[in-house]
Parts: sequence; C-alpha cells; structure tokens
Amino acid sequence: MNKNTFSYSILSLTGLIFLFLLYQYSVDTLNPFKIIFLSILIMICFLGILASIYPTCCLRFFNIEKTSISECEIRIINYDGHHPDCGSFKDHVFNFKNKKYCVGCSGLLTGAFLAILTCLDYFFYGTFELIFWLGVIIVLVSLTQLIFFNLENKWIRFLSNLGLVWGSSLILIGILEYSNFFIAVYFLFLIFAWILTRTALSKENHDRICDKCLDLRN
Repeated sequence: MNKNTFSYSILSLTGLIFLFLLYQYSVDTLNPFKIIFLSILIMICFLGILASIYPTCCLRFFNIEKTSISECEIRIINYDGHHPDCGSFKDHVFNFKNKKYCVGCSGLLTGAFLAILTCLDYFFYGTFELIFWLGVIIVLVSLTQLIFFNLENKWIRFLSNLGLVWGSSLILIGILEYSNFFIAVYFLFLIFAWILTRTALSKENHDRICDKCLDLRN
C-alpha cells in the first residue's frame, strides 16, 4: 500500500471511530437543515451514478491514468470501460449478454440508488432508532474488506461497494434524526474521505495486477 492510499485508509477508519464517539456523546438538538443535508447526499449519489456509468470520463476528469504501465509495455491493451480486456481482471467484471460491467461500479451504482430511495423514504415516513448503528456496521465491514482483505470475489466486491454507499445514507439519516447539525457537517466531509480512499485503493489494486502480469511476462 503506497503512502497516499495508506493515509486515506487511516483517515477513513479513524474518522469513522471519531464519528462513533461524537454520536455517542452528542446532545440531540433540533436540526432545521435536514432537507439540505439530504439533498447534498442525493446530489453526491447522482454524481456517483454518473461516475459509475461513465468511469473513463471520471478518471480523465480527475487526471487519473487507467494503469501505471503504458500499454503494459508489451502490447496494445483494449479496455472494457476502465479495465484492461484480459483474464487478470476476470474477477473485476460481470458478464451479461456478451457485455462486461465493472463489479465495483455496479456496486456503487446499486448502492447509490438504494441510498436515494432510503433518503426519500426517511423524508416522507421517518426512520427507526438503530439506523445509525446499522449504517456504521455496514460501512465498517465494507471499509475493512476494501482496505485489509480486498478479496478476489466479484460478489464480495459488489457488496462492499454497495454497502459503502448505502451504509453512508443510513448513518446520515441517523445523525439527522438523533444527533445535531455539527456532526452532520463533519460526516459530509468524512464521506469525501471515503470516496478518496475507495478510489485510491481501486487504482492501486489495478496497478498491482498489471505489475504482476508484467513480471510474469518478463
């Protein structure tokens, strides 16, 4: 794990622990800005949906290379989305009707839709008291899998990415309902730390696979 990815990972995990402490010892106060926080999260989810559907454009926007090895230094590599079209990435894509879909992006896309529906459900119907803790557990499991294990199983990848997004919506709703404004602001910044962590981990994992493939060819 390189220095930047390690820093993002530590920030994400310690940020979640600090959020737990803030929530545990915070005073429940009326938050008149609930609709604003929900709208911000929904906007983030919509941007995530666009990034999941058009991952290559998103990478170009942030000036991130698909792989650190240009053309694998051996042959011209075709890309399916943002994955090289080779067997080394078979656990990173779903095959459906002769088309390939990124497992991680599919998880983020599904999680974003679930998060939007959850926010709308909360706005119209309210929520239950344990929703914050449910969100914390889901996000913690997702982050732990992505950071420490990164298991080469497409369904685990899918669920980890889904859980990271959907769990975030549950945490925010719990904060809006049972905590206060300042913790909600802190949590929005923490979401961006999780986005950076997930992006850095994915990039580093892709580079590692390409490096290993190059070593085998040499």
